[in-house]
Amino acid sequence: MASEASLHPSPAFARAQVSAHARSGHDPAPGDIEDDAPGLRARWIQGQLTRSFMRQSRARQPLGLLLILTMAALCWGSGSHLAVSAWLAVGLLIGAMRRRVVSLHARNHQGASSESLNLFLARAAPVFILEAPFWGVSVLLFFARIPEANQFGCWLVLTLVVYGPITRLALVPFLLYWSMNGFFVVMLACVLYGVFLGPMQGSLNYWFVGLTLLHWVVILGLGRAIHANQEEHFGLQYDLALRERQATEAVSTKNRFLAAATHDLRQPVSALALYADFLKENPETHAELAPKIAKATAAVSHLFDSLFDLSVLDSGKVQLSVEPVQIADVVRDLQLQYEPLAEAKNIRLRVRTGQATIQSDPLRLRRMVGNVLSNAIKYSPPGKKILLAARLQQGDVVVEVFDQGIGIPADQIEKVFEEFYRVNDAATPAADGVGLGLSLVARLAKALKSEVRLDSVAGRGTRCSIRLGDLRGGGTANPPGG
Repeated sequence: MASEASLHPSPAFARAQVSAHARSGHDPAPGDIEDDAPGLRARWIQGQLTRSFMRQSRARQPLGLLLILTMAALCWGSGSHLAVSAWLAVGLLIGAMRRRVVSLHARNHQGASSESLNLFLARAAPVFILEAPFWGVSVLLFFARIPEANQFGCWLVLTLVVYGPITRLALVPFLLYWSMNGFFVVMLACVLYGVFLGPMQGSLNYWFVGLTLLHWVVILGLGRAIHANQEEHFGLQYDLALRERQATEAVSTKNRFLAAATHDLRQPVSALALYADFLKENPETHAELAPKIAKATAAVSHLFDSLFDLSVLDSGKVQLSVEPVQIADVVRDLQLQYEPLAEAKNIRLRVRTGQATIQSDPLRLRRMVGNVLSNAIKYSPPGKKILLAARLQQGDVVVEVFDQGIGIPADQIEKVFEEFYRVNDAATPAADGVGLGLSLVARLAKALKSEVRLDSVAGRGTRCSIRLGDLRGGGTANPPGG
């Protein structure tokens, strides 16, 4: 099956990287990805929220134990030592279960992926949720049953129990809602029992009910606000790390760009200097050296033209000269321009075209298709055929270049759109050129709102399809990546 790559307007590598991280069982860090694939940012944020929840759960275990013991001590004088002892035993059991969950996380899930960690938390959720009704039922131990000073202390403990973990529970919304709703449902039931059937019966303490409902609403609203704040915090963290990586990569790319350009300039410039010196000493060799000088000059000129085009296209301020373009005229012009190059390599260039007109920039359109055709000629052995065809497909004009060249290995097919990249094939001699042809095609496709697709089989050939965009109304080319 043919390897293939689609460029619209430039190749995207994020999905492949996300898959690689998923197979390794870890979430990609912002600095490890090329671009933000759909849902990746949200997934990373969710993973950070869950990890933060588990870290805070571990840190607050001693405080939870202290609050349980404090509540039991304050309620000990309620007259029902058995009820207090049973409540204390349940609390210690829940605390032990929670410590077990936290220990399992620290031992087995510290560096797990978001999916694995969320699955673990879903299984362990009942342990965290059970704490809520446990604390809610404590109202029965002290409400109107112990001295007022002790009751006040118990209410303070419950305040700490509710407001203390709110920043932790808000990190995981489903735990926040189950825990807070469980706590307030049980607490409200206990308050209603105390006011209407219990020790507070007959007194005017109905305001306890209203106060409980008010706290319920306030806590849920506060939890939602905290969650939104933490999401924004981790989102900014992600964006900053990603931008930093992109900036570092941009600098690295420019450095590689300049190094490669310098390397590719050195050879023809050095050749020109040698030819000039030799011609100066041996004027009679001008007929032999003239073609070589012309070839070296053309190589330098081609490199400078390519670098200039890349610079202009990268600036994002390309003024397009949009006008009606006859596709048949474009194909014939390219045939006239490149047929001599093909014949020089004993390659047969065939042409097929239909009649169609689009609004585009004719100069840049020819340059885009010409770069593809030039690459096909460079990487095709003598005696092979190349087909340049233009046809209508689903209302769009599609220009295709078929060659019988060396092809592109599957692991390199996306890289051919990078600057100065050449297909690495040990069985095939390196072709002339500086490796900017398809990089320019990528940028020109962006400017001309076109889509480029490569299908290739190593050793058998390549098909490059360009679905041309129609630039009605003209305009300025969008910046690459914009």
